[in-house]
Amino acid sequence: MVGVSELLYEDMLVEIETEAEIPDDEWEVDVIDGTS
Repeated sequence: MVGVSELLYEDMLVEIETEAEIPDDEWEVDVIDGTS
């Protein structure tokens, strides 16, 4: 689980929480970084 908390303004707090499962078999990830 990954939790992210960021203070945007003095009195506003945004919290995002995600959960992911990684399969046991092989899996591929494509990364797009804008350099190609």
